Amino acid sequence: MQGIDYADTYSWDLPLFKKLKLKPFCIEKDGYWKDHPVGRVKDGPAHVDIFVSCCPAQFWKFNIKLPSGKVLYLSTGSGSFSTYWPTIKMFLDDMLVVDND
Repeated sequence: MQGIDYADTYSWDLPLFKKLKLKPFCIEKDGYWKDHPVGRVKDGPAHVDIFVSCCPAQFWKFNIKLPSGKVLYLSTGSGSFSTYWPTIKMFLDDMLVVDND
């Protein structure tokens, strides 16, 4: 549930949080607009560190370390974790690639 004085994990994101073994969060108003660590998801030799910033809308940051050692830093607009996770998973599965070399 969202309030003016706090923001917590959207109810529709909870099943995915549970599946990925991420701990639900509740951020009070004085923590708005700051990056808060949500957790790390390992996927074989790759992993992603996940951060959320609330206002109370939720903005996500993903630091993806690929098996090659390359690190991608992705940020989102406001939205739910469940909306963005499939795209992040595609990077982890090497189905999306950023080539800026």
